[in-house]
Amino acid sequence: MSKLGAKLRKLHLLESADCTPTEGMASYPVDGSQKVDRVKYSDETVWINDTHYFEGIPEEVWEHRVGGYQPAAKWLKDRRGRKLSFDEIEHYQKIIGTLAATQDLLIEIEEAYNA
Repeated sequence: MSKLGAKLRKLHLLESADCTPTEGMASYPVDGSQKVDRVKYSDETVWINDTHYFEGIPEEVWEHRVGGYQPAAKWLKDRRGRKLSFDEIEHYQKIIGTLAATQDLLIEIEEAYNA
């Protein structure tokens, strides 16, 4: 169990290779202003304005809650009114990868606990 806990800690510190989203997850296919005007989720797509979005974000990753808030939404909403830099876009993609990996690891932890 302690190995799983250590793995979870590395994930949440973004120190794990598992933070990288799988291919097609959280892609940012349209270059442009990168300004976060609004944050809206629809059909595995997170819109940050009328023309720019991250796609391939599963609903369960978007809905994942930590301490009462949704990290996938909160991180973007905290940047409302700003343009995202290339590094920020990559960081958001790591957040999505981390949330997806966290969900998988939580299932593994639950199975180990119940074994």
